[in-house]
Amino acid sequence: MTLYPGDQNQGFYTGCKAGQPCEVQLAKPNDLWSQYAEVVTAGDYTGSNAYDLMVKWVDGEVTIYKDIDQNSKLPTSSDQHPANEIKIAQAGSVWKHAKGIATGKYGGNKWPDDLVVRWVDGEVTKYTDVDGNGFHTETRLLAKNSLWANSADLITGGDFDGDTSDTNPNYDLFVKWSDGKLTIYQDVGTRGLGGESKVLAANSTWTHARVVAAGEFGANNWEDDLFVRWSDGEVSMYGNTQADALGREYQLVPPPTGFAATGVRSDDPCARVCGPELYRRGIR
Repeated sequence: MTLYPGDQNQGFYTGCKAGQPCEVQLAKPNDLWSQYAEVVTAGDYTGSNAYDLMVKWVDGEVTIYKDIDQNSKLPTSSDQHPANEIKIAQAGSVWKHAKGIATGKYGGNKWPDDLVVRWVDGEVTKYTDVDGNGFHTETRLLAKNSLWANSADLITGGDFDGDTSDTNPNYDLFVKWSDGKLTIYQDVGTRGLGGESKVLAANSTWTHARVVAAGEFGANNWEDDLFVRWSDGEVSMYGNTQADALGREYQLVPPPTGFAATGVRSDDPCARVCGPELYRRGIR
């Protein structure tokens, strides 16, 4: 587990080593995080004006690691319990059925401590004001359904329409679907999942997105920058993404050199592994 500081300009902070982003190791290689950490999200659940890490483990346990920074150390085995660890759900809980968690400001207090959760059966629920005492005020946004069970892939929360403030905690929900379609549900705090905007139609490239995370990685005051890790290892940032359009693309990590030759198939240059740059190289 590593921490990469940002440069507040849609990129990594550099300078620790010549030509490389700065990196801090929070946990050495270990089986605990590689095999058992299933969903990871970040927010200010303890109200200390510093971001915490929430982890949903495969057995249904949910833990919070408070105030993560470059000095934090995360456990590397199940018998380690650092002082900043807070357990908010026990092993065997219903949370073993949670498939996606998006932290944001969805109508609770001013802190990014609300959750939108996609469950294995397609049900979508919202929890406001999550803290060290656990989950509070669950609201059902969607009953169980096949669309969200089978087709919704990645979710993250951000302020893509720029209307969130301390007095109006009204984040939007970004959804990447299995067919590559991208949609945003605006103002979940007040509208639930009733205000869908299409950002991108179904396409082959975005089926290869493996991680998405919205945040305030740029120079403005909105969490509208979209971080994406692709199946080929390429990492991109889409700065100032709007509720109906992706922002400008910044390549943070290029794809492996030479992979286009082995990853391209005649009918689809993104058939196996892909990121935007590999796709562009493959179709020339």
